[in-house]
Amino acid sequence: MGHEEELSPDQVDLKVSPLVGSLRRTWGDFCATSSIHGLRYTRDEDTNKIVHLVWLLISLVMFCCAVVMAHTFYMDYRSSPTRMNVESDHTPVSNLYFPPVTICPDVLFNMQKSKAFLKTILNFTAERAKGGFKNGLSVIVRYKDDSYDPVQSYSYGVKLLIQEVDAFPSAHAAAKFVAFNTETFAALRPQETFCSTAVKALTIEERNCVFQNEFPLRYFPDYVYPNCELNCRVTNMVKFCGCHTYFFDFNRTTDRICTFRDIPCLIDNFENIITRKKSTQCDCPLACEHLDYDVQVTNFPLELNMPVADKFYSGLAKNDGILHVFINSFSYRRLRRDLLSNMVTLVSNLGSAFSLFVGMSMLSVVEIIYYFTVILRKNYIMECETRNKMLNKVPKFARPKANDMHSKHQKSVFIIHKS
Repeated sequence: MGHEEELSPDQVDLKVSPLVGSLRRTWGDFCATSSIHGLRYTRDEDTNKIVHLVWLLISLVMFCCAVVMAHTFYMDYRSSPTRMNVESDHTPVSNLYFPPVTICPDVLFNMQKSKAFLKTILNFTAERAKGGFKNGLSVIVRYKDDSYDPVQSYSYGVKLLIQEVDAFPSAHAAAKFVAFNTETFAALRPQETFCSTAVKALTIEERNCVFQNEFPLRYFPDYVYPNCELNCRVTNMVKFCGCHTYFFDFNRTTDRICTFRDIPCLIDNFENIITRKKSTQCDCPLACEHLDYDVQVTNFPLELNMPVADKFYSGLAKNDGILHVFINSFSYRRLRRDLLSNMVTLVSNLGSAFSLFVGMSMLSVVEIIYYFTVILRKNYIMECETRNKMLNKVPKFARPKANDMHSKHQKSVFIIHKS
């Protein structure tokens, strides 16, 4: 069906407005020439109206299916926009820092003597990590007290905590038990998680995690998930008892340190402090970038009578424990948090849905815009011009003759014949 330059009076329906008439004509032209599948059969002149209606229903059903599938693709894109990809399994561990190692005895110790002992230790920090047993940390765990009784277990030993570089030692760290009279090997396997540039551009709600500068903490300078949980507990301590425990004093807080007089308050509000109740829980989102350590512990009983060439083992006494912490490989795994489907993938999925059901493409969208702007305007102008010509056209029998206008009145003469 082409685009006529001029309409005949038979093609104009005076019962409808010019706009409705031009819309009908534009829709018919579009269906006859459109690249969308099925529409041409809704205006096929060789078939009847029943066939037109059936094809129109089929086209509508297919279009609804395409919309439903497109909506599914879009909701998947919005609900879970990120995924984890293995960036590399062979990143050298020299790019990392050796993790902080915390040894916690289960018995009461003297704080003053401990601080005095720390001053005698060679104070240095080997920041860069290296793989292998010889590049790790080896210590002898010794406790000289015959009245030693554990308070948290039925075993004799110390607790080993491995946490992130910026994390405060807490229950969220990887905790292992190091028993006395044993030699314990703690092999570490690092795994780093980082984000791509596209993920960093997302909002916090979309990626479901935060970066260090997006979630400041009151009592800790750097944001990691364990610090956020401890920050919540300290906040509850100050809220309910007006003080915090002594081991948070290094954070340069202005709040009062708890004393023996505050112990009853801490006991009464224990469930509130450790956030067991929902009303005292804090919002602690996961960190987008973090470094985790998988700790594999192996121990063997000590044999003090066995000759050893290494001077490290000289002078071992009964009930001593030996601990070795090391990175068990020269490379580690890096995981990249990336977009599950970017905008290019989303557009591709949407195009596949509409192409599968109705055969639409971006060119079809251009056709729709073209027909219902340029062609609609052209049809509307032709509709209006044809209507004006039809209204201005007067029938010949209605026009007065020129020779009948010379007088105002004419007399009629009747001749009557008698029979």
